[in-house]
Amino acid sequence: MYVNVLRQPHAPEQTFVKPGAPTDAGYDLCLADDAIILPLSQIPRTLTRIADVGVFTPETLISIGYKDGELPKDSPYTVKDGGLWQMRYNPPLYRTGLHTVPVDKDGVWFMVALRSSSSMKTGLRLHNAIGVIDAEYKGEILLTLYSAYEVPILLPRGERVAQLIPMPLPRLVPVMTQDVSILNEASTRSGGFGSTNDPTYWGMSGSSIIASFET
Repeated sequence: MYVNVLRQPHAPEQTFVKPGAPTDAGYDLCLADDAIILPLSQIPRTLTRIADVGVFTPETLISIGYKDGELPKDSPYTVKDGGLWQMRYNPPLYRTGLHTVPVDKDGVWFMVALRSSSSMKTGLRLHNAIGVIDAEYKGEILLTLYSAYEVPILLPRGERVAQLIPMPLPRLVPVMTQDVSILNEASTRSGGFGSTNDPTYWGMSGSSIIASFET
């Protein structure tokens, strides 16, 4: 279960280094170039057709402000040519100089998370909140970043902005069974959405497949 991480010539020396103790989960990712991180309001966008208007229920269209065949002027949506169009971001990609090369079919995948200090001190954000690099990915690790404030952020080459966290790749193994009694048990969670107290199974009557994960 291996993935090679290659350092390219344009990668800063301090990239892919444990920032502290050997037990730290992540490896630092640094910017390979000087970077101007734009706020969302300045990131390029394109108008993209997402569907015919007729595929949406009237209630759905009303929920985004659609009324009398038109949308509010500040809406990210536009109606034209019988379709619903949406303004979508085209965020810049920032280089790290690190490439991944899988060498085992089971492999590992990587989680990319923003460094806490980068978020708190500069207002830096990842567009995808948490990045996922699949085990079969071959190429440079790129970051999609933006400023949480209405002003750009200037970061120099070598700035530590994120962490690369290797994760074991689980294998999904479907197991056929006719005993669904355990799936019919009602959950007894009492802490609301996201709570972990007494994490029993959610009721799923009628199911005949239980999936287990192996690492």
